Amino acid sequence: MVKFLTLASVTTGIVAASSNGSPTTPILDCGQNCQRPPVGSLEYLTAVHSIQHLLARYPVAIDGKDWSQLGSIFAANATASFPPPLGDLAGSDNITTAISQGLGFFASTHHSYGTQLIEVCSEDTAVAMTYLTASHFMAGTTNLSETFGLDNVLYSYGRYLDKVERGVEGKWKILHRTLVMM
Repeated sequence: MVKFLTLASVTTGIVAASSNGSPTTPILDCGQNCQRPPVGSLEYLTAVHSIQHLLARYPVAIDGKDWSQLGSIFAANATASFPPPLGDLAGSDNITTAISQGLGFFASTHHSYGTQLIEVCSEDTAVAMTYLTASHFMAGTTNLSETFGLDNVLYSYGRYLDKVERGVEGKWKILHRTLVMM
């Protein structure tokens, strides 16, 4: 029998309350100083595509245990808010180390993205929400397995809420990531 891990995390500045007041129906929020390029313009479309490419590299890096690639996805001064045991992290090196150590319980992982919405806020900033499903395959019997009564696979469902920025070299990077588990 497989049990599901459910945790919650809260963020500010990326997601606003939805128009119907539902806390489970988030909408992306660029904030009050939004200077977005016109939707459909080459600048807007190029930014969206570049951000999609950036965000797609994350599960590939994690599932491939390519920690140097993972570190390059985050800005040097990035922050992240993950459910326990990772918690709040600061700096791309700390984020990468925490994720690599946190996945040490598992023989392998498989992260899949679903719905993704990207709002370009300015020529150098954007926010994104990406739904995910993740499978974490246990490496034999572990304390985690015994403690929580888990079998061989841990399934997780959630969404990433990201603030991204284009740095001086012109590359988009994650400035802040929050993982909200369902």
